[in-house]
Amino acid sequence: MKELLVTLVVGVGGGWVALWLGVPAGGLVGSMVAVAALRLAGGPVRELSLHVRRVVQLAVGIILAVSATWHPEVARRVLVPALGLTAYLLAVSAVIAWGVAILTRWPWPVAFLSSAPAGLTEISMAADDMGLDAPSIASLHVARVITVIACVPWLVAWAAG
Repeated sequence: MKELLVTLVVGVGGGWVALWLGVPAGGLVGSMVAVAALRLAGGPVRELSLHVRRVVQLAVGIILAVSATWHPEVARRVLVPALGLTAYLLAVSAVIAWGVAILTRWPWPVAFLSSAPAGLTEISMAADDMGLDAPSIASLHVARVITVIACVPWLVAWAAG
């Protein structure tokens, strides 16, 4: 019980600090970094039960669905570009996954999900459901998210002239 309490307190604390600092996706990134640091330091970390993870999946699904724009005009306008972009990103991800598999010696499904063009939360939960190495997949995605958060604003400012 103590391990679970420490895990939750550290995770919530890290998430709140990142939100307070204005880190994009701070609640998610901050809690992950804080709990990962606790684990790497040898601190008491306890995984959440399958039941709790399922409840969180339901909540995330609802949050994502109500956050999306479902207007028919918008859907018609973005459907073809979205499908084309998705096909392109999946092809590029497959090539990147090949390199990740070689560098890490991870099985193809783990390498592919690590390289997939998806959100950190969603892909981590999918990996967990599939019985794959969700912590490794999440770690690579956290590195990607941090890199994107650090680079994209600079690139956008540079491109805007």
